[in-house]
Parts: sequence; C-alpha cells; structure tokens
Amino acid sequence: MANPNEAFRNRFAMKQELGRGATGEVHLAYDNYLQRDVALKLTRLTQFDHNDDGARNRRMWLNETRLAGKLKHPFIVQIIEAGTTEEFDYLVMEYVSGGTLKQHTTFDKLLSLDRVVDILFKVCNALDYAHKMGVLHRDIKPSNILLCADNSVKISDFGAAFLTNSDLTQVDTVGTLPFMAPEHFRQSRPTMQSDVYAVGVMAYQLLTGMLPFTAKSSEELVYQKLQGEALPLENRRQDIPQLLRFAVHRAMHADKEMRYNAWKDFCDDLATAFPQKARLDEVRFDSSRFKILRNLAFFSGFTDTEVWEVVGICRWHEKAKGEKIVKEGDPSSSLYFIVSGQALVSKQGAEVNRLGNGDCFGEIAYLDTARQVRLATVTTLTDLKLIEIDESALLQASNGFQACFAKAFLNLMVTRLGAAYQRMSMLENSIKQLTAQTPATVKNEKPATPAIAPVKLREALKNLHALPVMPVIAQKLLTLDTDSDAGERQLLRLVEQDPQILAKTIALANSPMLGTSSKKVNSVKEAAMLLGIKKIKSVATCISIAALKTQLPSGKLKLQDLWLHNLGVAFTMLTMARAMPRAIRPEEDQVILAGMLHDIGFLALAMLDPKRSDALHAAMAAAPETPAIEIERSMLDICHDELGAELARHWKLPDDIVTILRHHHTPEAAPEHLLARMIFIAEKIVPSLGMAEHVSPVLDNADWQALGIDPDDAEQIIAQAREDSELALQFAVDVT
Repeated sequence: MANPNEAFRNRFAMKQELGRGATGEVHLAYDNYLQRDVALKLTRLTQFDHNDDGARNRRMWLNETRLAGKLKHPFIVQIIEAGTTEEFDYLVMEYVSGGTLKQHTTFDKLLSLDRVVDILFKVCNALDYAHKMGVLHRDIKPSNILLCADNSVKISDFGAAFLTNSDLTQVDTVGTLPFMAPEHFRQSRPTMQSDVYAVGVMAYQLLTGMLPFTAKSSEELVYQKLQGEALPLENRRQDIPQLLRFAVHRAMHADKEMRYNAWKDFCDDLATAFPQKARLDEVRFDSSRFKILRNLAFFSGFTDTEVWEVVGICRWHEKAKGEKIVKEGDPSSSLYFIVSGQALVSKQGAEVNRLGNGDCFGEIAYLDTARQVRLATVTTLTDLKLIEIDESALLQASNGFQACFAKAFLNLMVTRLGAAYQRMSMLENSIKQLTAQTPATVKNEKPATPAIAPVKLREALKNLHALPVMPVIAQKLLTLDTDSDAGERQLLRLVEQDPQILAKTIALANSPMLGTSSKKVNSVKEAAMLLGIKKIKSVATCISIAALKTQLPSGKLKLQDLWLHNLGVAFTMLTMARAMPRAIRPEEDQVILAGMLHDIGFLALAMLDPKRSDALHAAMAAAPETPAIEIERSMLDICHDELGAELARHWKLPDDIVTILRHHHTPEAAPEHLLARMIFIAEKIVPSLGMAEHVSPVLDNADWQALGIDPDDAEQIIAQAREDSELALQFAVDVT
C-alpha cells in the first residue's frame, strides 16, 4: 500500500502559503490529479492531542470534513475532499484568488453602497441554501467571505458550523466575538437568526469601516450586545439610504425575535435598498437580476442556485418600440425571454403570434441544435426588456441546471401545444359556421385539381439529399472509440454539451428499466458508472436521432408514438436478452440501438412521400387487426423495413444494424442476426404500445429456441416484458 505522505507529495505541488492560524495553515497548491490549482487546508495531528482544545479542534475539523461534497452553491467555497497523512489531516478546497472582504473594512477602502448590497444579497442566498441543507455557519465575518475575479463572492470556513440534523456532540464556544449573537451568551441553541445577526454586523462594518460597538474590552462588548447598545448606522455615516439602514438594523437586532426569520425577507429588503440612482437601472446588479428572474414563470421550478446560474450566463437587452430583435432567415443560436413589454412574431410578413412578459422565443435553437437559421421575425410592439441565453452558454451549464431547463422547456411545449389545439378547434368551428351559411350551389362546387402521381420510392432512394440527415451529434457519437480513455471522455463531453440528450440520458439512467441502483443519478458520469459507457453511447445516439422529429413534415405519423413504440420494443428486448444464454446474448448497448431504431423506415417514408405516408397510417388505423406489413405491401413498392435499412446505410450505421432493420419482419432471412429475431418477437409481445403497428401475435417454439430460450419459460418472459413495457409507457413522456 502506498505511503500516505508519499502519495500526498506526488499529488500536490505546493506553491505558496495563503494563511496561518492557531490550528492550521492554508496553502495554494497544484493538484496533479484534478489538474488545477486548489487551496489546501492542513491541520497538524498534534493539534488534536491537548485535552480540551484538542477535542474542540478535532470536532471543528470533523465539521468541515463532514461537509465535503455536501454544499454545492455558486457562493460557497467547495470542499472537494478530505484526506490524511502521517503528519496532518487536510482538506482539498476550491481556490479563490481575490482575497477576502476584510481588505474592505477600513474607511479608506470601502466598497460602493451598491456593491455592498450586491455582496450581502449573495451571502444571504448562500446561507439560505446552507440552512436548507441543515447547516448553520456560525462564523460569518469579512475574513470568511472570499472575493472572486468576476466580482462574485464565496463563503468559506465552515469549521464552526452547527449541523441541525446531527446527533453528534458539537462545538459550543465558537465564532468571532464581535459577530456573535447576544443569545449565544445566554447558552441558547443556535438558529438561523444567529447567522442573520452576523451578516448584519458584517454589513455595518462594510458600510462604515467600523464595528457597531464602542466597547474597549471583551466583557464590555458582551454587555453592550446583551443590552442592545449598538451604535446606529447614521451616527457613523450619513449617506446610507433609510431602507438599507432599516435592513441592517433589523438584521443585527439584540432580540432575535425582531430579526428576520427568513432569508428571503432579508433579501427582499436588500433588493429594494439601493440608492435612488441605482434603482433607476433595475438590471444593473446581479441581485436585482436574480429577483426579476425568480419571478418569471419559466424559472419557477428552478432552485435559487440554478437561478443564479441563469444570472451568470444570460445577457440583458433593452429594445425600443418597432425594433427587430431577430429576422427570419438570419443565423442565430440564442434563446430569449421577455422581462417586460410586448413583441410580434411574423413569418413572411404575416402575423403568427404576440408575446408578452415571461414569454420566450428562439426555442428552435434549443430544440434543434443543427438548425442555426431563424424561422420567423420578432419585432417589438412596445419598449421592451429581455434576456438572451446563447446556445453555447446553455450547453456548458451544470448538469443539474440543464436537466431542470429541459424539464421546464417540456412543460412549456406541452402548454403551447394545448393552446395551439384550442386555436385550431376555434378555427374549425368558425369554418363550420361559415360553411353552413354558404349557398348550397356554391358549397357543392369543387375546383378541379390535377392528379398527383405517387412517388416512386425506389427511384427516390437514389436521391440521398431527399433523406433525413443524421443529426451531427449522432454522427459524432457513432464514430467514437469508447474502448479508449480519450473516447470515453469525449463521449461524456458530447452528452454534457446537449441539454436534451443530457437530461434524457440521466432520466433513463434513473428509470426502473435501466437503473439498477437506489442512488439517484445526477450526472452523465454517474450514469456511465451505473450503466456502462457503451450503453450510454447507444442511448445518447438514439435520443439525438429522435430529435429528427423537429425536421419532419407534419402528418398522420405520430412521431411521439413512433418513439414510444421503439422504446417499448427496446425494453422488451432487454428483458428477453437477460433470459438468453450468456454465450449468445447480445450486448445491451446493441439491443438498445437496434430496438430504438428498428422502425426508422417510417421516418424515411414521411420525408420521401408525405401523402402516401399519411394514407398508410390512416389505413393502419382503419384496419387495426391486419398486420401492418401486409397493408404496406399492398400500397407501396417498398416497405418500412427496407426503407429503414437504406436510411441506416445512408447514415453509415454499422452493417449489422442495417441488416437487422432490413429483416426484423423476416428474421428467417438473417438467422445469424439474433437481434432481428428479438425485434420480431418483441413486436408480437407488445403490439399496442405507442404506434399501432399490428403484427400477428402467433409465436412458435422455434422462435424462442433460436434465442436459446426454453419455450416453457416463454410465458414468464412475456409477462415480465409486458410489465417492463408498461413502465416504459409511464416513463416515456419524460424521455421521448
């Protein structure tokens, strides 16, 4: 086993000492494992040897180690991990380069009022998050607030933290005297108001360069705290707005019952406490922007952390009445949300829609990353304020944010579809009323229309430009060599860069059909650890191909039903595969790929000949007991299995997949390809799931024996497969 001291030296290259205290020291170091600079907090083991102080130091150290990986917030220093050597314990922490707020606590170096309020607002949001996670900081002060290069802040040093849900003995005599709440000296249990008090005192010091007390000794200071003898802000500085004075005074009130009992209330007061000059520009500061976004309906399901992430990646604009925001045909890859005002959406000069507060547009850039051209023009009807989120910034956001964004977008699309359905119903009723009022002689007249010759599908296949183009990300995924470390890393990056693929991959990893762990998967890396990298590749490829539905003409082919059908077949095949002998059992990633792509021929038909595609699906719906393949053969010169194979060949999918798609209705023609036989059986087991592609339900013993399965076990496998397909049906709304 490697020596801990040697492992430590090999991993960390010390650069410089950042600080030193009574119980330890902090160094800037380069972490060879993480490949970045980190802050190393070291505590010598001898610090734990002394009776009282040693036990106290040990408990404070354990506080911080317990929080490793627990608190993840943009305004809290991340504790990456904890470790130990033969000489010391250590914490690996995020490195923040801008120093602390302590440098701005003297009168000659004070920050502007606006900047102080902005910092306080962020600190309050971070502490609200920590408290919801069951953590009270108990040592808030300027030297524990770090400054980032981008003018943001991060709270550090949770050694004095009180864990509200812990049964372990915790440290009592902690904190820094000027910032300790009066009730601490009455032996009261810590509450969130203790941290509110500390923030209030810190705010006072940042605004005036002085503490709110005149005491000359520790004893006198405790007395002044207990008696509520803090010096009012206006006695130290005259230009502090009344609303800001109120917020600070309330926060540091001697009676905790008079303090804020919710961080949101404190934040609300701070947000309205800007000087009049700053309040004229309501989106100038991040705190105001946060509050605006928090009130938009689209972000109602986001956590505060995720809303802060939106603040960080969006751009704010003001547009005058009559100004064009985007133009039809122009290249663009941004998504927009209207903060205030109204806009008109037009296509080829005709009005399509009107938008108002909270509405978004430009969603095609999100839904279809391959399309970079605007489909409509958006013009302001009033003076308008809006935010812009660029596609690249969205793709680089955190996994949790992207999953939440995808969910919010799905909800928005469902709402829009409902509204569109209502408008269509109203239009249909209007047409019926108009028709009823038209004279019969006119109503019966029909304009002559020339007959349209059906498309010769075999000839059309020779024109590859007529076929749907495989999404770029699917092409990249298929060409990756996942047997190499570099290929694995590239695969994970590709999935992380697409919010739809990321959200749906994580959702599938958490589904009862694929997920095999009680641990909730929150990232694609965790999904890869649970499912395996090859399965992630197949799932991500299929999800990216499913995005083709945004490029296809509308018609009777219900694309949601098609993918639901494919998903059900894929999971039925997984159930069957687990019953097959290991020697001939196909890899699960290949099962998923074949199952979820087996009916892509219907997509090719919809692109090549929309009219006959509609006619086919109408005939299938009218004759639900007739096998779909028989209906196709009577109507088309080439069926969906052959069309799908040609599309797969055009997309340069593996030759095995091409053959499987070609013969999934005639598996006897490719007996060596067991996946074709598995699709053939799966469609008989779950014929009614999703798209109504009826097949004969008859199964022979030879079908099962070809898969190495005892026909006597077939009934149990079918029951399990149907149960899995029902789970797929319940789950598919979130992943298709």
